[in-house]
Amino acid sequence: MVYELVYPFGDKGIFIYNMSDPVESWWPFECYKTKMRHSINTRLCIHDPRYDKQISEQIKTTGLWEPVNVRSFMRLLGEVKDANVIDIGANIGLYSLLAAKLNRSVISIEPVHENLNRIHKAAVLEQVQSKIIGLVNAVSNQRKQVTITILDTNMGGSYVRDHLVNVTEDINYEPTSFQSIIVNSIVLDDVLDVIKAKLGGSVSDKFVLKVDIEAYEPYAFQNSSALFKELRVVGVFLEFGKSIEKMKSLQASKYKAQSEVFVNNMKLMVKMFKDMNYEPYEMNGINKLDFSRWKSDWPWDVYFRRCDLVNCPDHVYKLSGF
Repeated sequence: MVYELVYPFGDKGIFIYNMSDPVESWWPFECYKTKMRHSINTRLCIHDPRYDKQISEQIKTTGLWEPVNVRSFMRLLGEVKDANVIDIGANIGLYSLLAAKLNRSVISIEPVHENLNRIHKAAVLEQVQSKIIGLVNAVSNQRKQVTITILDTNMGGSYVRDHLVNVTEDINYEPTSFQSIIVNSIVLDDVLDVIKAKLGGSVSDKFVLKVDIEAYEPYAFQNSSALFKELRVVGVFLEFGKSIEKMKSLQASKYKAQSEVFVNNMKLMVKMFKDMNYEPYEMNGINKLDFSRWKSDWPWDVYFRRCDLVNCPDHVYKLSGF
């Protein structure tokens, strides 16, 4: 049975996916080599593109996904040669596998078990399964069971549904075709337990975070202070646009109280990065963004660099007039 690959860890609801086990012989996943021009490449095992028209279809037809983001991610790993990776919302593992191929230790957090199956097979093909620890969890602001909505044509758009209950219909957020699963959510600080137990003192305390969890980012960072205190997080690659999209939908709805809460959560997340000496950039790592204009000017994806650990280029603020 496939779920024998997963076992509980500790008392906080963490479930670890055992990448060291052999892959199941019956897994029929198609696997394709990426075709990144400015990066090493890896095999990725995809979903049927008929049901995953974003990532899987793009990997099959072009060999590319988020090439600008990947280039900056790989450049940062090249710049900080002992940095490891926490990949939150790993999907089929593009960032996790690339980092593992650079011999970095990776915590790959992905609530959809079928995605971890694909990471597992690709990791075996690339002979990096010993570098990846999979967690079958969502990341939230509290430990609880949450519902993950899996879109029928975009597996990468799967999201935690609980915080949208009773408001989704009115803000036009609920998809028309989907399935749901229930998983345990953990808080970001819980990842420290896994790092200490599974990696111990064998790896550097420098880490890069990649976070893509479909507008749940403002919740995920609410319980992360211990992680940022104990680890030296040199950079954070963050999907930001989905949260802005949700914020605007809530503001246009009748749910003013929920809107105010969500906007405040976003403000706190942005302030957290500023207070911890991070600078925001476009994904090219060149155009610096203005903290005060996050609501209006920030792009879909944002790249934070921690300026006491890595160099922060002081380029002209984009669209800010400075």
